[in-house]
Amino acid sequence: MSLFIFVFFAVLYVIAGYVSAKCIYIATKQMWLGVITVLMSTTFPFAMSLMHLGIPCNWFLNIWCYIGYISIGFFMYFSMYCLCVLAVWLFWEKLNLQKAFLFGIVGVVMLLCYGYFNATNPRLKVIEIPSDVEAKICFVADIHVGSIGTVNLLNRTTNLINSTDADFVIFGGDTLDLNALLEYKDEFLKCMAKIHKPKLAVIGNHEIYAGIAESIDVMKQAGIRVLLDESQNIGNLTIVGRIDSTSPQRKPLSQIMPQNPKNVIVIDHAPKEINESVEQHAMLHLSGHTHDGQMFPMTFVTRFKYGTKTGVLRKLQNTYCYVTPGAGFWGSPYRIGNHPEVVLVLLRRR
Repeated sequence: MSLFIFVFFAVLYVIAGYVSAKCIYIATKQMWLGVITVLMSTTFPFAMSLMHLGIPCNWFLNIWCYIGYISIGFFMYFSMYCLCVLAVWLFWEKLNLQKAFLFGIVGVVMLLCYGYFNATNPRLKVIEIPSDVEAKICFVADIHVGSIGTVNLLNRTTNLINSTDADFVIFGGDTLDLNALLEYKDEFLKCMAKIHKPKLAVIGNHEIYAGIAESIDVMKQAGIRVLLDESQNIGNLTIVGRIDSTSPQRKPLSQIMPQNPKNVIVIDHAPKEINESVEQHAMLHLSGHTHDGQMFPMTFVTRFKYGTKTGVLRKLQNTYCYVTPGAGFWGSPYRIGNHPEVVLVLLRRR
């Protein structure tokens, strides 16, 4: 199934590149721009195919992947815009296609500039939970250290975490990506050393892709305690950390709940099994993973798939649930239609 999905999106990506190339030629009358556009539309599928085959040429793949990641947003939005313009032109032939496509090029580039600025500047989101204890918890998911713009994003996220003055920090998975282990390990360790609070983490699907053992080793060097289907008490709180659902070693929540737990907070990277937290009477369930689709209109896809709206605190029976859109991004360096965030959870006495 995953191969089918990859082939489907690769073909769709190339078609979007072809549509964009034709419209760019109409707008500029420059054949070479159209040729370059078509070639760029092959970069991402080509690079991902090489990575899937395990070909060891990291620097080459990085260049091609970055070109592909950056161009994804342009092909996605410009091709959609062009199809809308052509649909209007079929019913109103007086429409000047050249001017309309030129306007689209400028408009999409401006939209992507906003999307990049938005993606690399996470905000602070504060949520309050009634509880039997008082505590401040900083929850951060989906930093994706190793993506484009890692250094700037990591520094900004670290500063935002420190500004919360939380009692402890929880990383909710996909903290590290493959390139974090190859190129950004030192930068990650340097930033984590600036956080002088207890740090916990769970494993996300991207730590599994990068290598669980290697990812855990890097996080341990950064002073982060990784919860692998286990719990830890911090004061009067019980933090239960689950391995991501893509791991075959994942256990049911009922098997990892401690006896006589107090004020349970369940950390599960993907919000697939919130119902288990509700059944186990957890006080709070925290997840990430979805990125809220990252780029509109993919927002609707993730909400349909996971059946939950990101960034909204919900209460299911006696369990509060929150799914964050995450602090970073994966692949295309844009966020359009949502905002990245670092979450400050305030537990307030009832």
